[in-house]
Amino acid sequence: MLFKRKPRDYQLEDFERSKDMRKFAILYEMGLGKSKVTNDTAIHLYAKGKINAVAVIAPNGIHTKWAKEDFPNDMPDAVDYSVAIWKSGDKNAIQSCEKLFDPGPQLRLLCMNIESLSRKGSPAELLLKRFLNATDCLLVIDESDTIKNPSAKRTETLLKLGDKAAYKRILTGTPINN
Repeated sequence: MLFKRKPRDYQLEDFERSKDMRKFAILYEMGLGKSKVTNDTAIHLYAKGKINAVAVIAPNGIHTKWAKEDFPNDMPDAVDYSVAIWKSGDKNAIQSCEKLFDPGPQLRLLCMNIESLSRKGSPAELLLKRFLNATDCLLVIDESDTIKNPSAKRTETLLKLGDKAAYKRILTGTPINN
């Protein structure tokens, strides 16, 4: 595989080990390149025709970093992709998310803040459900320690919707006790 940015040795090792796994966890400390391994996996799966979409669910602010920095830094020029950032109540952002449903061969990238999934039946939940149903998706939960409480609404929502994803990744740089 051709990488836009050369991975570090441990990133390449984890990429090679996990690239075709349906589920995988990347538990590096902050700043060590969890998104790089995840993006390289997405590119690999897209090139093999296994996925046509990626949904990144992350804490508010981090989800926009994926769209504005992480994807552009890792996507090779040969990969045609479109990105949308969910923002509750923002008409332009919602229209941008809706465009991800337009037909075409591009890789679709949806970035959503995890807080928007805290209310059952929220517009974010409905959009994510439609997105997962309409695509072959790699679902990524960044800072997955934010869904450690099994009785929290967003945890319940993501566990239920996660069954619709073709591939899943959880990422965190925060150690989890016990």
